Amino acid sequence: MTGVLLVVASSLAVLALLAFAVSLVAFLLQTSRHRSSRGWAVATVGFLVLVLLFGGISNAVSRQSGLTLSEDRSNVPNGVGQTDRDATVKVTRVVDGDTIDISPPVKGRSRVRLIGMDTPEVHFGTQPYGSEASAFAKRELDGEEVKLELDVQKIDPYGRLLAYVYLPDGRMFNETLLEEGYAQVATFPPNVKYQDRFLKAQREARAQNRGLWGLSAAELCKQTDRGNGIGGGCSGSESQSVDGPASAGNGGDSNLDCASFAYQEEAQRVLRQDPSDPNYLDGDGDGVACEELPSTNDESPGMRSGEDGDLDCASFATQVKAQRVLKQDRSDPNYLDGDGDGVACEDLP
Repeated sequence: MTGVLLVVASSLAVLALLAFAVSLVAFLLQTSRHRSSRGWAVATVGFLVLVLLFGGISNAVSRQSGLTLSEDRSNVPNGVGQTDRDATVKVTRVVDGDTIDISPPVKGRSRVRLIGMDTPEVHFGTQPYGSEASAFAKRELDGEEVKLELDVQKIDPYGRLLAYVYLPDGRMFNETLLEEGYAQVATFPPNVKYQDRFLKAQREARAQNRGLWGLSAAELCKQTDRGNGIGGGCSGSESQSVDGPASAGNGGDSNLDCASFAYQEEAQRVLRQDPSDPNYLDGDGDGVACEELPSTNDESPGMRSGEDGDLDCASFATQVKAQRVLKQDRSDPNYLDGDGDGVACEDLP
C-alpha cells in the first residue's frame, strides 16, 4: 500500500510541475503583450501549490518507507545475512587452538575452524605444545566479540565453517598464532588468500625459535606433517643429539637451523648424518642443505661439479645456485639473467 501511494503522489507531483511550467510561460507571454494575465497568474499559483503538496506527500511516504526498511534490517540477528567478510559473532567456547564455537550461527554453522594454519592437537592424542596453544586461544578469544572473514570454500568436510578470525583490536588471530609459534602453516586450495603472509609469519617465528619452533627434534617429529619439514612421526634418531660440525656451529644445541652454520658444507654434513632432516635444513627437498649459505669453495657450482666454464641455466639444479654465480660476476658472461632484473634463471625451482 505504501508503495502504491508513493507512486501516485510522485506522479501527481510531476504532472503538477508540468502544468505549473506551462501556466508560468503563458503568464509571462500575456504580460509581455500587455494583455490580461490574471487567469494565468491564478493558475500558476494553484499549480505551484499542487507541486508542493504532492511533493511533500511523496517525500513523507518515502521517508516512512526508508524507516521501515531500516527497522527490518535491524531485526536481523548480528552475523546473519551480512556479507561473508563482515560477520560479527561472539566466541562462546574455545575448543582448541584452531577451533571455536560462535553465536549466532553463520551460514547455519556454530563451529569455526581457523583457515590456513594448524595448532598441535589436544584431543585424539595430545601433541607437544598443544595445551599451550589451546590455553593461548582461550585467553585471547573466550567470550570475545570477533569478526569473521570467509574465503572461497566456506565449509570443511567435517561441517565446520572456515574463517579468518579478527580480534577486537583488528589483528587476525590466525596470523597471530603463527607469529607467536603456536601453529604451523597449513593452507589448502582454494583457501590460500593469505598464504604468503602466513609463510612470512612462520619464517619469523621459526628464526626466533618461538613457541613450538623451540621444541626439540624429538618433540617436533610428533607434530602433524603439514609440509613444513617437521612432523609425520619419529624414527628414533631424533632423540639423539647431533655431534660433529653441527654442535660446533651453535654451541651444541640440537635444534639447528641454517643460521647455525657459517658454510653450506657444514650444514650438508649434518643433513647427511640424518637425511630425515629434523632441523629443516633442506627446505625444498632437493638434497642440498642451506643453499643460501656461502661455500668454502670460491669456484662456481658448475666448475665444482666438473663441468666446463661455459654455463647456462641448464647447468644448475636450483635458482639459488645460479644466483650465486651471477653474484660472482654481475656482467653475466653466461647470460643467466636474460631480462636484466638481477635474478638469475627465474624458471628454475
